[in-house]
Amino acid sequence: MPVLLKKQMPVLAKLQGTGVPAYGPEDPLPEKVDLRLAVLNLMPNKEETEEQLLQLLADSPRRVEVSFIALRSYRPKHTSPEYMSRWYEGFSTLAQEGIDGLIITGAPLEHLDFARVLYWQELTEIMDYARARIPSTLFLCWAAPAALWHYYQIPISLVEKKISGVFPHRFAQRSPLFRGIDPPLSFPHSRYFTIKPDSLKDTDLGIVAKSRAAGISILASPEGRQVYVAGHFEYGRDTLHKEYFRDLARGLDVRMPEHYYPGDNAQNPPPWSWRETAAKFYGNWLHYCAGRKGAWKKR
Repeated sequence: MPVLLKKQMPVLAKLQGTGVPAYGPEDPLPEKVDLRLAVLNLMPNKEETEEQLLQLLADSPRRVEVSFIALRSYRPKHTSPEYMSRWYEGFSTLAQEGIDGLIITGAPLEHLDFARVLYWQELTEIMDYARARIPSTLFLCWAAPAALWHYYQIPISLVEKKISGVFPHRFAQRSPLFRGIDPPLSFPHSRYFTIKPDSLKDTDLGIVAKSRAAGISILASPEGRQVYVAGHFEYGRDTLHKEYFRDLARGLDVRMPEHYYPGDNAQNPPPWSWRETAAKFYGNWLHYCAGRKGAWKKR
């Protein structure tokens, strides 16, 4: 189904150039939009993450309009203020218009105390609003432990060696998130944290998927109001490759991404083995957004 960008962002030309059914406000949309989504993009490379997420959403069975959120309390280091002010919008503006689903991306902040994150106060305000008023929120990578700390006071558990690779998972329970997906569920991870089972004992969270090597990878609250994904369904074919060689260039002691390069040879182009699964997962998550559309709690 087509994805509509609320603004005529630069990524639109890239998507259209590769045949992705993407439309801007200046393009005639062939059909009515089903859902309004907002993305809080905290990743350093904004444009790459925009493209990755929009590709998956364009493969979903629902027509979605997507807007990107600019934080008022933080100016990104790797993106110009002009880019942010032109193509991103304030959360309050989008909330007034109505948000059916929210995506909060990861950020390379695992080793920083949450209270020291420059935009932590604003982020928690958005998370509180989402919990009360948005049908479903998808927390990706670092955003997952950030939300677990804010909602449940579950401290982040760091690991010494980076968890990096494409790991197989088993389904820990039946979930609408896996509709049309056959086990094992494989998708990329790139993180320095893990989620400990004991930390979830006094919560209403359900473990949805876990891996022998990568641990608990997907959690969900009742009825899918919040979905926590420790990995990166949205990663492109070469994202782990670029991160691996970036880390090596920085002199970091990192392992080669597991189950990624054919023959464990970094000279071999990796297959995009999780692409179809990722599109189905995002499409299934949108069912949560649509199922509770207009049913959020009133303040």
